[in-house]
Amino acid sequence: MGGSFQDSAGSQVFTIGNRRRHTASFAATGFKVNMTNQRFAVNHAADAAFERGLRPFFEYRDLGITQATGGQVVAHVIRAVPGAGFSSQAHLHRTQFQLVYVLKGWIEFEYEGQGVVRLVAGDSVHQPSGIRHRELGHSDDIELLEVVMPADFKTELVDTVQP
Repeated sequence: MGGSFQDSAGSQVFTIGNRRRHTASFAATGFKVNMTNQRFAVNHAADAAFERGLRPFFEYRDLGITQATGGQVVAHVIRAVPGAGFSSQAHLHRTQFQLVYVLKGWIEFEYEGQGVVRLVAGDSVHQPSGIRHRELGHSDDIELLEVVMPADFKTELVDTVQP
């Protein structure tokens, strides 16, 4: 069977059989999540609708997570718009959590303090809140899964990736 408890460091520990899974210590960061009002959500690929969004050279498929979590999380699949011109300016996001997972193709970013990072299918990156970055390029067939907290996060343009 399974269960959960909080260890002495404030981390939540989940048990499944003999295995333990730890989550980050939210007590130390002040990060609070109330996921008690979640609703069931399913999103079928056959019914997928992609729409233009934050960047004009990408299309976004909403996975219904924002509504299911009362705005606490957004999850979407992002893909390149065929024939759309690419441009990118240095920016940062005000988030509590952001994960990008490459489903197909490749994408290259420049990150503050990290330099150039190239991701290919199966790779992921956790982008801490406020890290300056910009996209350098992507393949025509790029597809990404992005999960961000909160759903209504803010994006700020900056002059350069390196402050």
